[in-house]
Amino acid sequence: VHGIVKEMSEEVKKPEAKKVRKHVHTPYGYGYIDVDAIGNDTSQTLHEAEKAQIKEMSIVILKSGAKAELEKSLIHSFVRLKVKTLNSTRKIYDVEVEVTDTIDRLKEKLLAADSDKELCQYKQIKLIYPLGSLKILQGSSKIYDLEISQDIIIVAMGIKNFCWNPSQKGNDISVENNNMTAVKNKEQDHETIFATIGLSQGKCYWEITINALVENEDLIVGIATKDMDLYAHPADGGPYWGYLCCAGKKFGLGEDISNYGDMCTINDKIGVLLEFSKDDIKVTFYRNQKSLGVAFSGLPVDTYYPVATMYYGVVKVTLNSNAPIPI
Repeated sequence: VHGIVKEMSEEVKKPEAKKVRKHVHTPYGYGYIDVDAIGNDTSQTLHEAEKAQIKEMSIVILKSGAKAELEKSLIHSFVRLKVKTLNSTRKIYDVEVEVTDTIDRLKEKLLAADSDKELCQYKQIKLIYPLGSLKILQGSSKIYDLEISQDIIIVAMGIKNFCWNPSQKGNDISVENNNMTAVKNKEQDHETIFATIGLSQGKCYWEITINALVENEDLIVGIATKDMDLYAHPADGGPYWGYLCCAGKKFGLGEDISNYGDMCTINDKIGVLLEFSKDDIKVTFYRNQKSLGVAFSGLPVDTYYPVATMYYGVVKVTLNSNAPIPI
């Protein structure tokens, strides 16, 4: 007996498409939307093919936990930010970043947008979120996690590298160690060396290590304008505000020499904090990162250069423009 073969037609069930969670930005804040996975893509950024999947009205799960049914045009995988620089020429840059980008990636895009290459001069750029209390944005933090609002203005503070200027110094001063160390070997009168940059805004700090000296009045550390005479005693040679760090004294333009701070010695690190504000310009000196108190305030508006003046015998100092401001 031959059996009857029946052909059974079965409906083949297709496996459900794998969903991938993508982070997005909306007018109501950050959230996520689930889309069908395309290939092996596991990134959290929406790509063009995935954007096409979003319906005209879609549900977004906001970070607050609320659900929002939004038009497709209101769901974005990027955010537009404004970055304002406060150094040198003040500018505002428009930068577009993915919501999953890090702050370091934002800095890269900021540098790419800087057609004048001004920002490349800085050894470090700090991005500060100004809403509420000021908050320095860490490089590894993501835009999505920080919940930075669309079109918010982020402040960029640049910190410049600088060294001793081999073209602006007394003839008996030599430089070494990539122009970070200045040496005076001859027993001549006072000679001054300038750093390579002038400072006119913000908060600036640097340190000078005393490597060698002979007498207490051999070294003066401070700031001066470009008009300072390289071969005069700083107290007589023009606009100079200085700390005779090994004698425990200070002087400024139009001021007599007076007692100030400690008497420093070889291997000490002398810090200089120059602060510009809307109402004041002031200078504070440090010994081994301990504040000696405000030395000068009410300075005239000008551009000031870090300087060191050396006198008798062998004097040697090393500049550190990367030193952090003491807490």
